[in-house]
Amino acid sequence: MLARLFRLAWLWSAYWRLYPLWHVMRQAVPEIELPPEAGLRWNIRYRLHRRVIEIRDAQLILWPYSSTAVAELAAAMARESGLPSGRAAAVAEAALIRSALRSRVHCSVCRHNRAP
Repeated sequence: MLARLFRLAWLWSAYWRLYPLWHVMRQAVPEIELPPEAGLRWNIRYRLHRRVIEIRDAQLILWPYSSTAVAELAAAMARESGLPSGRAAAVAEAALIRSALRSRVHCSVCRHNRAP
């Protein structure tokens, strides 16, 4: 019973730790948000799975806006700073997501301001 409570606490913690990334991705790519499912409001396994899927969907949509040069530079800088390889990979991924978000916003502003 205690192990189950710890597992549920870990799942809720993971769910809320992903919120900032999910929120930014949802603002940039609102079509990733799936419609609510009735009866599954408190099912944390479902909610966590769904949040990860929505983040991954946003990454796929942002892929054309991403720059591998940015990710390579971020990874090199992270390694040079002495971060372990897992953390360096996370830094590179974060830089790739951030640059893709900025590029998408920039491209949409350019398209919006273009004369007809």
